[in-house]
Formats: sequence, structure tokens, C-alpha cells
Amino acid sequence: SRATVQQVYDQIVKDLTTAIDLLDGWKRTSKSQVDKQVAQGILSRVYLVMHKWTDAIDMAQAARTGYPLMNVDEAFNYNYQDVTNSEIMWGVDITTSTSLIYASFQSWMCAQYYGYGGQVGAFQLIDAKLYNSIPENDVRKYLYVAPGETYPCEGWDIPAYGNLKFKAEGAEDFLGDYIYMRSSEMYLTEAEALVRLGRADEAYTLLTEFMSNRITEGDWEIKRATIDVVQNQRRVELWGEGFSLFDVLRLKKPIVRKDANFSGNVTFEDLPAESPIFIYSIPESEREANKGIDVSLLREDPVAPTAIM
Repeated sequence: SRATVQQVYDQIVKDLTTAIDLLDGWKRTSKSQVDKQVAQGILSRVYLVMHKWTDAIDMAQAARTGYPLMNVDEAFNYNYQDVTNSEIMWGVDITTSTSLIYASFQSWMCAQYYGYGGQVGAFQLIDAKLYNSIPENDVRKYLYVAPGETYPCEGWDIPAYGNLKFKAEGAEDFLGDYIYMRSSEMYLTEAEALVRLGRADEAYTLLTEFMSNRITEGDWEIKRATIDVVQNQRRVELWGEGFSLFDVLRLKKPIVRKDANFSGNVTFEDLPAESPIFIYSIPESEREANKGIDVSLLREDPVAPTAIM
């Protein structure tokens, strides 16, 4: 039968705290391996979902120790697919023997290369409203094609709002590395938890340190740390790295895509917070075969949103 939500979280925390204890003192040979600090980083993510703010701060601080933030130049020039970067806490170094070629992350996300997200034309675009929220002196704004412009490549043009964040790596072999955890995430985890605890001044000091590595000149225009400020920074900093759906779920946020800057066949009606479409359903075959599942407690299968044509 299904366990309770509390039992699931108890098991997750037990597994991760045990891992942290067992990994203490062990030195990994590559960033593809999970060491103590990576386990602490994973646990910080869990504590965010559980609203255990003090624990999230403790784990995030411990996890990012020794992994300095990229400076402004690195944040602009880094291709976000290289495990040797100073921020990378956990990732996989892709080689010619491990590359998945067209099935790879680089194929999907790199608009400047011969994959689905580039030459094939399935460009990944940043939401215009999010793009407009990035100030002009923030180098992350220039990781995307400006509105009204295109970016020429060899045989195709990347359209407005197309991402340049995941730059081509490897001339012929789809060699972009897989990045699973960066220290910048830990800064933003800590900042959110501080705001939740009512320690907005501390959060602002931390965010100012963070933004000093993203702003080219002048001052950061934000003068106060709020949840909305932190969440916007998460969306900007971690764009394309796999966090948005989890944040939508844990924050109980809607997905607003009407009147967005995407083509009609991929633009959907707005989805309300906690929409069933966000959740992977238990398969019908499992519901029928497993007598321990009380089907009366399950939601109905979600209906796919209607495309705006």
C-alpha cells in the first residue's frame, strides 16, 4: 500500500543524513560521484520543500563551502556545460565514449549546434516577461537573443529570446557536460530560507554578494530581499537547469503562458496552482493490480491543457 507523505519524508531525511555521516572524510575522484557536500546539497533541497528553513540554511552553507561563485566574466562566457567550472559541485564529464549525440542535453538545449535545439529548429526561448525583469547591467540578460534581433549560426538563425546560455562544446561530438548542482543554487536556497525566517536583512546581504558576481557596473537596483525577489533570481540563474517545475510544485504557483512569446502550438492556457497536470499519475495497470491502493483517494487522470492556436 502507499505510505503517508510524512513516512516518505522521514525516509528521505534518514537516507540523506545517513549518507552524510557515512561520506564524512571520503574523497571522491571525480565530480560525477556523490560526496558529503553533494549529499548536503540534496538535503538542502528537501528541507526547502519541507519548510525546514534553518536546516536548509545549514545544509546549503555546508554544501557550497569551497565552491566559489563565478565572477561576472565567467557568468557570461561560461557555457554552463563544463564540470571544471569553480561553481560545479556535481556533474558528469561527457566524453566521446559517453556522449548521447542527438539524445543529449546539449542537442536539446544548445541553439548554436547541430542538434534539436539548434539546426533542427526546436529553439528554447526564455519567457519575455522574465527576460524583461533582468536589468541591463546584468550579464545574464546577454545569454539570450534580444527582442527584435536574431543570432546567425552556420545555416540557421536563432530567433529573439533564444538561449545562448548553453554554448556549443565539442566541435563534432556533443561533448557538453551534464551539470546537476552549482554553488549558486545553494546561495539562493539560503537566501530564500532567510527571508522565510524573517531575516530579510541577512538575505539581502547574501543576495548582494551573489549579484556582485552578475552585475557588470553600477548598483543592483533591488533594495530589499523578498520572496518574489529570490524566486525571480532562481528563475534567472537556474534557467534551463531543471528546477522550474519543482519550484512551481513546492511554492504552489500557477504557470502563466497565455500571451507569451512562444508559437501557438506550444502555448497553453494558464495552468492553476496545484493543477493535476503537474503530477505523474500512478499507472492504471498498477491501480488495478495493487490491492493495497485505495483508488478512491486518487485524483482523476489529469486532462492535458488546450493549446492556443
